[in-house]
Amino acid sequence: MAKVTNKQWCDMMNRIHSGRSSLTQEAQKLGISLDELIAMGDETHKGGENERWKEWMQTKRESSKRDKQQMRPRKKKPVTISVPASAPVLEPVVSTPADSMEELLRKKEGLQKEVLDSASSLEKAEKILKIRQEALADVMNVLEKAQVAVENAKSDVDEAQQAAQRAEKQKEMVQEKLKAVEEEIQKKQVYLVAPWFSGELPALGTFFSTVEMEGVTLQNVPEEYLPEASLEGVLLFDFVPDYKKARVFCGLVAKYELEETPYKLLVSDERVKALLKMHIGK
Repeated sequence: MAKVTNKQWCDMMNRIHSGRSSLTQEAQKLGISLDELIAMGDETHKGGENERWKEWMQTKRESSKRDKQQMRPRKKKPVTISVPASAPVLEPVVSTPADSMEELLRKKEGLQKEVLDSASSLEKAEKILKIRQEALADVMNVLEKAQVAVENAKSDVDEAQQAAQRAEKQKEMVQEKLKAVEEEIQKKQVYLVAPWFSGELPALGTFFSTVEMEGVTLQNVPEEYLPEASLEGVLLFDFVPDYKKARVFCGLVAKYELEETPYKLLVSDERVKALLKMHIGK
């Protein structure tokens, strides 16, 4: 296997941090596989809390992100169609299980804009209605001299009321679609539940942990994701088995960080929080 000097490691990480390379490209230059290069880097920079190890972990995250960006297909630019306030009410959007988190977020953003547009149309219609109602009141005061004007004003008020009702219905329908998309997003939200979590689980979502608990899926963590054992970490706990449980959970969080998978943490134990901050920075 090729030997990499300290200077070569420094140059390699600088190129990756500046966006000019990735670990995949560096492995190709050295004539070895990506797994071999990562294993060499882990061995060379091991130390848990030293600066070289932190920089190496950051290098792996940036390289993984860059490789995924290069492999990701370009998205087609969405076509935006402007719909006037008086247009027919849109049919509700039905989200399918195939919708990705990214697609749902895009739909949410679009529906939020439609809510704002509908609210703006409703506000304008209500202002027009108020003006015409006031005009009707004035005309009624001079009914004998302006009977024709009164009839025209009544017609205008009726038209404004209908426009306001259409705008209100459209706003309500868009809000219902937005609510449905937000609920679908919550269903797809991933939660990592820490050992000894004492709070209540959210009503919707997918839950994973490294210890068995009701309503949570147990997940195994490969050895390579576990942080290096340290005396500082052990001293956070009264019993070594408790430290080992917390360390495995830190490995699960590190796995999601390196794979850039969206997640939320559910942690109530202060010892676990301290260990996560020590190894993950969270």
